[in-house]
Amino acid sequence: RRKDPVSIWVRKKDASRNHVAFESEDDGGFDDEFFDEFEDINAEVQLYYIYKDTGILYGYTGTDSELVIPPEIDGVAVKGIAYETFRDHTELKSVVIPDGVTSIGMRAFYGCTSLSEITFPKTVTDFGENAFAGTKWFTVQQKENPLVVVNNVVIDGKKCVGDVVIPDGIIGIGDGAFEKCHRYDEQDYWNGYYEPSNCDITSITLPDTLKKIGAWAFYEFNVFDITEIAIPDSVTFIGESAFSGSSFKSINIPKNLTSVEQFAFCETDIESAIIPETVTSIGQSAFEGCYNLSEISVPDTVSAIGVDAFTGTKWMNDRIVENSLVILNGFLLDGRTCTGKVDIPADVKIICSAAFKSNKNITEVNIPDGVKGIECNAFEFCNSLETVNIAGSVETIGSLAFTVVLAMVYFSKKTEEARDMDMTGPLQFN
Repeated sequence: RRKDPVSIWVRKKDASRNHVAFESEDDGGFDDEFFDEFEDINAEVQLYYIYKDTGILYGYTGTDSELVIPPEIDGVAVKGIAYETFRDHTELKSVVIPDGVTSIGMRAFYGCTSLSEITFPKTVTDFGENAFAGTKWFTVQQKENPLVVVNNVVIDGKKCVGDVVIPDGIIGIGDGAFEKCHRYDEQDYWNGYYEPSNCDITSITLPDTLKKIGAWAFYEFNVFDITEIAIPDSVTFIGESAFSGSSFKSINIPKNLTSVEQFAFCETDIESAIIPETVTSIGQSAFEGCYNLSEISVPDTVSAIGVDAFTGTKWMNDRIVENSLVILNGFLLDGRTCTGKVDIPADVKIICSAAFKSNKNITEVNIPDGVKGIECNAFEFCNSLETVNIAGSVETIGSLAFTVVLAMVYFSKKTEEARDMDMTGPLQFN
C-alpha cells in the first residue's frame, strides 16, 4: 500500500506499452478490491513505480530476463534507483540503465543471481552499499580485479590483498566499499574478538583525484596493523559512518571538506581532530566515543553542531572536569553534570541538542540576551527544574526542548516558538 501518488508503466508481452496513473485515497492507501481488480486486468505485465518529485525508481514487479529501464516514466525522467528496487529478481540476466540516472541505492540489485550483464550510463557516480552483491556480474568483476570500479568510483575492495593503491582518476569510494574488513592479532583474540579474519589488505593509499568517500566506506575496518589513512585535500564529502568503529588512530580531515556528517568518525582511536574553515556543520555523534581524542579544533565557520558530537571523547571528559558547562565557539555542548542554579554565560549563542537532557540536579536556569537558539531535547527530562528565564534574543526553540519539565518558564516576549513549544510545565510571558 502506497501513501503517496504513484505512476506506473505497463508493458504487455506483445511489446505494446500503456500507462496507468492514479492518486492515493484520502486515507493514504487503496482498498483490496482496487488491487484485486488491477491485478486481474493487468495479468502478464511488468510495472515500474517512480517518485514523481525526485525521479527515483522504487518498485518493479516484472519478469523480463532482459530489462531495458525506460529513461522516462509518465513524463518524469528517471534519475535514480532506490533501495532494493530489483532485489531477488532472479529472472534478470541483463539490465540497461538509462542515461541521466545518477544514483543506484543500497542493495538495488541484491540477490539477482542470474544477472550477468549491466550497462551503466556515465552519469552514475553514486553507488549504494552492496548494490550488486549476489549477482553473477559482481562475482565476475571481483575475480577480474578485486578493486571493483564503475565510472571511476570504487564500489568494492573487500577482496583486495596487500598494499592497495587506489589509482589516479578515481573520484569516489562507494558506500560500504571496505566496510567490516578485519584482521585481528593474537591479543585481540584473547580480548574477545572471535570473528575470523577476512582481510589481507596491508595498506591503503588514496589518490589526489578523490572527491567523495561514501557512507560506511570504512565502517568497522579493523585491521590491527593499519593504523592510519591519509585523506587527500581534494575530498569535499565524507559520508555518514564512513570511518565509524574503525581501528585507525590517525585520520586527517581534508582542507576542502564542507561538513562532518553524523557518526563519520565515531568510536575510532583517533587522537586529534583539526577541522578546517571550509566546514560549516558537524553532525550528530560525529566523534562520539573516540576515547583517545584529546585535541579538537573547531573554526568559527561552523554554525551547527549535532547532539553528542563530542560525547565520550577525552577532550569532552577533560572539559567537564574543568567546568560543568562545556562551551565551544558559542555552542553550549554539555551541562549534564551541573547542579542547582545555572546561569548561562553571555558568550553562548546556541544551547545544543540534549545539552542538559536528563539532568535531575538543576533547579533554575537563566538564559541571557545573546542566546539565539535552544535546540531540541535541550532540557528534556530535567524534572527537578523549577524555573527557567529566557531572554528576548532567543529566536528558535527546538522540539521537545522542555518536555517532561514541570518548571515555570518565563519568556521576555511572546514568540511563535514559545506558543508552539512541546512542554509539560506552564508558560509565563513578562
